Amino acid sequence: MFVRAKAAARVVVLVLPGLVACTGADPALEVGRASQALGRGAVHEALERYESALGALPQTDPAWKRAKLGRVEALILLDREDFERALRQAKEGESPTAPRRGELAFLEFAGADPSAASSKEWRSVLGKLTQSALFDSAVAVLAKGLEVHAGDAELARCGDAIRDAAAKAGAKGALGALAGLGYVD
Repeated sequence: MFVRAKAAARVVVLVLPGLVACTGADPALEVGRASQALGRGAVHEALERYESALGALPQTDPAWKRAKLGRVEALILLDREDFERALRQAKEGESPTAPRRGELAFLEFAGADPSAASSKEWRSVLGKLTQSALFDSAVAVLAKGLEVHAGDAELARCGDAIRDAAAKAGAKGALGALAGLGYVD
């Protein structure tokens, strides 16, 4: 009887970790899977996986921050897709507004606490917004970033990149907002 119980315990010890990995129960692994999905362009899958991990991870876990920033990136990509679709469907003279989910998710995470995201992470998000031509969101994130990381020259230079890209795209609203920040004469 004791031998069977001991053998059964070994099976549980050997099989249980494999079952946890197969079911996606480890939220830190789920963050890695989400990043892989994002890398191969499966944005909706990535977003679902990031959100699942965020629901299970404590905020003190380093994977939580990776999931939070990955979720922001996925939302930026979805915002860009939705904005491009709206531009294609717009009638002559209409000017659709870009969604702002990525911007809002990042500002909710990083905007209130200066230690939540490094200047490098702010610059990364600004780069992704600018590359996605989500200039209004980029300007809003820049404005808050300049408050949170006052005096950060590298972050301040992001405004020049946003200005140049917005000017090239003819994004007058973003250029007006950048003028308010001192980036346009």
